[in-house]
Formats: sequence, C-alpha cells, structure tokens
Amino acid sequence: MHSDSDAQGLLGMGDISAAMSNMRMEVKISAKGADKRQLEELVSWADAHSPVSCTLRSGPNVLVETQVF
Repeated sequence: MHSDSDAQGLLGMGDISAAMSNMRMEVKISAKGADKRQLEELVSWADAHSPVSCTLRSGPNVLVETQVF
C-alpha cells in the first residue's frame, strides 16, 4: 500500500488533516502456467472480496470509545 499524507497533520500543526489520501495498492504476482489476463482477473477478484479493500471503499463510520480507570 502506498498513500500520500502531510506530516504536519500528524504533528497537530494547523488545520491540516492527518488522513492518508490517494491510496494505491501495488500487487506483484506470478504463477507458472498463468497468463497476464488470468492473474489480473485473480487480483481483481481478490480486491473485490477483500475485507480491507471493501471497508476502505465504503468509508465506514468510526466510533471511539474511551474507558478511563
């Protein structure tokens, strides 16, 4: 995974978000006897069924619960 971010946001400087943007997934794959099309289809299928990819695409709500003892 690759993404862009602004370190100033991580440090709380100004009104800059710490969020990652422009996320890119790089997949390197090979298989004996498989052609390029087959491997691309496999990666596409895996991405469509990946819990992480599906969650990132859906933009879920995030709830932070704090318990102080």
